[in-house]
Amino acid sequence: MNSEHAANLTGSIIGLQRTIEKFQKDIDNGRIDFVVAPIEDDSLKNAFPYIQHLVSPNPDHATQLKDLSTRLKALETQLHLRSQWFPPTPTSTTITPLPSILDIADLTTAINLLSHIVASTDPSQTLSPRASFTKYTWSWDSEWKEFYTHIEASDIYIYLSRWKYNPQRNMWEHVNMALSNTTPEDAAEKLGAWQDWRWDEEWGEWCLDVRDDDGSPVVEGERCGVFPSRWQVDGPGEWIYVGGVGQAW
Repeated sequence: MNSEHAANLTGSIIGLQRTIEKFQKDIDNGRIDFVVAPIEDDSLKNAFPYIQHLVSPNPDHATQLKDLSTRLKALETQLHLRSQWFPPTPTSTTITPLPSILDIADLTTAINLLSHIVASTDPSQTLSPRASFTKYTWSWDSEWKEFYTHIEASDIYIYLSRWKYNPQRNMWEHVNMALSNTTPEDAAEKLGAWQDWRWDEEWGEWCLDVRDDDGSPVVEGERCGVFPSRWQVDGPGEWIYVGGVGQAW
């Protein structure tokens, strides 16, 4: 993890710490009706399973915030020990408005993701593609035509996805393989051997340079590569991209 990624990670941790401190003060000050909770009416719950409402905080919410704060402090300590804690300087600090509604589930998901990033970018671990990939069990997704693994602790799915760099737009674009005729055997063959993978310093993750097989003309400056990409499921059939290209995993 380079210094830029470490600074971004530090900023994310500090932002969540400030958010939790703000809600803890709200609880201490007796603020009411600002915690997201599912509706309790069974008839409404069955008809509208995703409807939520706001309730006043209870002792359980205070305990959950304390636990989340402890987890963030542990992540901060880990980065300090690795000399990767880079808080913004006072002159460069931008005051970001803090949220007014407390959603414990969202906070937990964010901290799970940060925990996964901190753990998987520990420089004490051997930097090799074999060490990074073989610690997971990979399966074939027959719908998306990609290999994936599920990190149960953070409920994150990591897909080995193809991305293409578009020099005209100066951005990486995800290549949808779902409509291709790729088989698991074809995909495994294209993933190559361990020595074919290289560490991409810019993105802070492993990359396999591949040839674009969609038949389109090759544009100067265009690149195509396979990167680990993180996704989460948010409701039936709804997938949310939570990072991968451009972030260490």
